Amino acid sequence: MSSDITQNQVPVRSEVRTRGGTPLLFINGKPAAPAAYITYFSERAKYDDFISAGYRLFSIPCYFGSLGINAVSGIHPFEPGIFDDPEKADFSAFERNVKTLLEKCPKAHILPRVDVSMPKHWIEANPDELLCSDKGIRRECFASEKWLCDVSAMLREFIEHVESSEYAENIVGYQLCGGNTQEWFPFVTTPVSGKAIKDGFAEFIRANYPEEEGRHKELPDKDSLGCESASLSQIRYYEYLSYISSSAICRLSSYVKELTRRRVVVGCFYGYTLECPDPRLGHHGLDRVLACPDIDFIASPISYSEGRLPGTYMSYMSLTDSIRLHGKLYFSECDIRTHLSTYPDEVRPGCVEPGTYRQPIWLGSPDPEIARAQVRAAFIKALTTESALWWFDMWGGWFSDPAIMRDMAAFRETLIFALNDQKKTSISQVAVFIDENSYRLAGPNAASVKNCAVTRRALGYTGAPYDIYSVTDFASAVNVRPYKAYIFLIPSMTEAVRSAIESSEKSGIGYICCDSENCYDAAALREFYDRNEVHIYCRSDDLIYVNHNYMGIYSLTQGEKTVTLRKKKLVHAVLPDYGSGGSYRTPVETLTIKFEMEKDRCRLFRLN
Repeated sequence: MSSDITQNQVPVRSEVRTRGGTPLLFINGKPAAPAAYITYFSERAKYDDFISAGYRLFSIPCYFGSLGINAVSGIHPFEPGIFDDPEKADFSAFERNVKTLLEKCPKAHILPRVDVSMPKHWIEANPDELLCSDKGIRRECFASEKWLCDVSAMLREFIEHVESSEYAENIVGYQLCGGNTQEWFPFVTTPVSGKAIKDGFAEFIRANYPEEEGRHKELPDKDSLGCESASLSQIRYYEYLSYISSSAICRLSSYVKELTRRRVVVGCFYGYTLECPDPRLGHHGLDRVLACPDIDFIASPISYSEGRLPGTYMSYMSLTDSIRLHGKLYFSECDIRTHLSTYPDEVRPGCVEPGTYRQPIWLGSPDPEIARAQVRAAFIKALTTESALWWFDMWGGWFSDPAIMRDMAAFRETLIFALNDQKKTSISQVAVFIDENSYRLAGPNAASVKNCAVTRRALGYTGAPYDIYSVTDFASAVNVRPYKAYIFLIPSMTEAVRSAIESSEKSGIGYICCDSENCYDAAALREFYDRNEVHIYCRSDDLIYVNHNYMGIYSLTQGEKTVTLRKKKLVHAVLPDYGSGGSYRTPVETLTIKFEMEKDRCRLFRLN
């Protein structure tokens, strides 16, 4: 994989640097407001709206093949694949989309979302390199060395083309996507067959567990996958699935860094530890990705675990505080449904199979003000956790409401102002730990996994913020800040968790364990917090998001809200308020913030 690319030097540079205790995106040496816009349907892109709101960072999807991003749902390709023709690459769709944006905003910064899924001719020519199901799905396997080599060659051709183009100075990085839904899930989970995955599994055992060679001659039986307890063969196979996905991400990211002479950022979707406990999905290799020096940012959507209903906490899928601890930027994909969201085939007829993509999850609240509140909550979660975000306008037009776009402009202004804050670290007094390796020991249907999921959701309803880490970062995390309480989510006990618990006992820090016998709701968590003198900002079951500089609240009920800070602050409201007037429009120094709210509304306050 030589990368001796001859090209003119492209002036743009991007990197992730830590400042004020948190990773930030820098473009050409200056910190950038970490908010972007993206859509799948280029003909419905609302670039004008977001440019008018001040946005300059955009993501544009492109595809190496056109077999579609979801092998299960049957959604049709969004764009032609660059390498659909085996004789000649066709960059015209990507070029057209870039040109459309740059005609409107010549100085836009673009982060291509590069889907490295293979074209049909490659699938047909490489039967031994595929992951296959008994339902006829045949797509590339992450274990295939030939796939890695061929996709690397495609990456080289794509990046050479981009970096020799007239818009090269607009390209500030690359997001590598692959697998089902572009999120590095395998195209097939079970039942599975294929020479590449079978041979790869045997080699994995030989390299890592030589004493077990010969004990795992076949892939685990399809009927045993997903049960409540795991056999040794299943445990090893689950580990292997995360190994091949995370290793592929690291290898491809390293090659892109080499191709670009480490001049721009590279990132990926990965590490949905909390959202995807099923080890067959291959998302339990986050420690490997975090250790890779060639990955600058990691992304995931906001949690779907509560159906994105109004009044649900905007929790993240990944171990975001471990991501920050390793100096990487976390991007929140804010695909928030609004009153303007539609089913995809209503705006692009024929884009899905009849009768599909009609679930309620694809629509938002019909109430414009509730939809606006949910958009605000997604922003405030990112702001108060020092995360980057992109507004994912999937089918186009989801945010095209005047009030929402006024908020979008205010969001960007707030982010620019916040770049100057000196203290950008968390103020959480609660640290949550989980070992991603424990999922493969328990199996996805174990009672402990379900209890951990319930407790994880309850964390957002306590009125106190929390940080969440991989337990492998325990020693480093507990030195970051003086936590008062630890919560261990334990799908299955591991040596790393046991060691962390022993350290907790020696330190005298209070802790609880969520496992097969222990599950906690918000009330039980608050009792635990009170016993350990954790500060609770709000006890009315409303949703609180808070850091050194901002406090946001989403109201679950109508009435007076009381938020008690840890010390006096100069408080003033930030975002455009609902209706006229509004409290704290003039800054007030106070320890206790009191104000009236309707149900399902969201407000943000600056704390100086």
